[in-house]
Amino acid sequence: MTITPTSQRTRLLIRQARATAQTPLERLDQQHWNETAVTFQHQLKACRVAGACTELLERLGYPQRAAAQLVPVLHHFEALVYRTDGDLEEHQRGGAGPKGSGREGIDAILAAYGLSHDTAIETELDTLVRYAQAETRIMQGRLPLTAELIRETCYSRSAHIRLLLRFALRLADLSVDEEFMSLARHVFARDEVVADCVGYEQDVRDDSFNTLRLHAHLHGPHKAADAQRALAAHILHELHTGLARASRPALVRFGNAFLPRPATIGARHHTPDSRMSLARRLAPLTALRHHTCRQAGRTARLTMVAVPDPRTDTRFQ
Repeated sequence: MTITPTSQRTRLLIRQARATAQTPLERLDQQHWNETAVTFQHQLKACRVAGACTELLERLGYPQRAAAQLVPVLHHFEALVYRTDGDLEEHQRGGAGPKGSGREGIDAILAAYGLSHDTAIETELDTLVRYAQAETRIMQGRLPLTAELIRETCYSRSAHIRLLLRFALRLADLSVDEEFMSLARHVFARDEVVADCVGYEQDVRDDSFNTLRLHAHLHGPHKAADAQRALAAHILHELHTGLARASRPALVRFGNAFLPRPATIGARHHTPDSRMSLARRLAPLTALRHHTCRQAGRTARLTMVAVPDPRTDTRFQ
């Protein structure tokens, strides 16, 4: 199996004898590592996002076998995010509040890989913390609802996948294209809207945060579905606006990451296709922008799903 700098670093971390710590500093470090504990439930919840992130790495050109070595780290990292999210939801239902900021375990992993001072990663973490505070205030009725606030939650909630992707790119020694990340930001926000539609009934049963439920409270249950569709349309419009003026490198990365490509015999559908990448690199920029916008408007990855009827939810009526 290919040995990457990240796998070498991981082996060194495994071999460190933290159980035999002697000095106060070492014992404090051991305490930080204890903050990385997660349950099987957290691991299960993290599977989907961690898998999607690994696929994105492959689509952006990282070798499949090398990406497989990052799976345990990415999976555990995302599980820590879900652990904090679960503590928050329990608090919203009247349980005890989360202990600490919820960042201790994540900070320990970042420190282990020398990423404690990555400004972009820290920004995503700060966004998640602010979102957690805002979500609690919304669910407790202490933050006035507006259409703009609901839309902003889609972007701030999706900071967890942006955080994971940034972390993965750094582990993989791939460059982080901020223009590409700006375009991906809209894709991930759209995913939050779709998730709230797909998981609406379960969120009602759990009395959990859901943008469709918020639209029912803001606009009434009869207009909530239209408001949810308008929210998705607004986010996709912002994406198309960004694509219409994006640079060639950002468009190439976006196409590789999110748009379908011709399948090659014997290869998985998301295997990087150098021929398509070359075509995108050689096409006139205006034509490439038009082609990318057109594909983005047609692919199922970026279209809206059916919106449930929110009139059965009594909380926000």
